[in-house]
Amino acid sequence: MVAGNSDFSSEGKVNLKEVYQAVDAARAELVRGLLESEGIAAVVQGAELQGSLGPVLAGSTLPGVYVRQEDVASALEIINHYEHGELEKGADWVCPTCGEHIEGQFSSCWKCGTERPVAADGV
Repeated sequence: MVAGNSDFSSEGKVNLKEVYQAVDAARAELVRGLLESEGIAAVVQGAELQGSLGPVLAGSTLPGVYVRQEDVASALEIINHYEHGELEKGADWVCPTCGEHIEGQFSSCWKCGTERPVAADGV
């Protein structure tokens, strides 16, 4: 079972490599989303097993984040920055729909769901 927005199934056989082993499904999805926000297609595998195996066996089947072989180096660099707290969060912004103040790391308004507008400088 593969979770994520990336659809590798339409590409035929794809050589995927694990770049991150998460402690839980939520962390795996966070890293998958981070990679995809940087333009790297990623999927989570193994997350569906965690709840069904119980606490004793779940540790042996931790969810992993997988990317194409050609994206491994870039993905590992992004993950390294994430693990060391070195990701740029961007500038805070104000939702144009409801006026809510939103912290820079968020791409949509928590209150109304409006996507962050793209500024002239690309941010």
